Amino acid sequence: MDDHKCKVANQVDEQFKFVRVDDLSEPCKTDTDGLCHLDDPGADIDAIALVKAGKGTFYATTVKDYRRSDGATETLALENGRIPAVNPQKAIGAPDSFLSYAIEGVSDGKCIYYEDSEHKVHPYVSLGGQGGYLVVEMSEAIEAGDIIDVLEVGQCTLQNTADGGSQTAQAEKVQVQVSVNHHDVWKIIGEGAADSTSKGVISFEVTADKLK
Repeated sequence: MDDHKCKVANQVDEQFKFVRVDDLSEPCKTDTDGLCHLDDPGADIDAIALVKAGKGTFYATTVKDYRRSDGATETLALENGRIPAVNPQKAIGAPDSFLSYAIEGVSDGKCIYYEDSEHKVHPYVSLGGQGGYLVVEMSEAIEAGDIIDVLEVGQCTLQNTADGGSQTAQAEKVQVQVSVNHHDVWKIIGEGAADSTSKGVISFEVTADKLK
């Protein structure tokens, strides 16, 4: 391989394309079986967006790793007629809870809590509390100057709760890291939680020093 091809290969290899979201909220209290039997404890991730100035918004395409803090998996059986929010594939692609974000790139503070009329299926994945995490591959490389938006169902007004009413979801703190290969070296981009201003969208600025 000549020098030019080597340089091109190295540039491709050094692209940051993986995002890891760690749940920094309180651990979920588990039952005697070691599992937390709440539908959606801890941080609830609807989508991860990569915002590139002048180029648009891009989303996660593949789940590389997922662990809910209590060890629950997406194969968990129905509990009380509900499907626990443990399917990491719900974080892939454009958001399902934040309908206004998918259209405009901003949140209006309203979130869909269930994606079905029977109130059984959530459109997001729960990380379960402190110790839970999600690793995804993005459709575009992450570069200095980009913004990573984590859409966490917190500080949102829930539009279709089981009891038919509306309530504000609890915002949970998360940490965001990026990696070239999603196996060993991770670069911390930042940590934070949604507030009444961000309305469920937690934004992290990617700077050159954070990628060093």
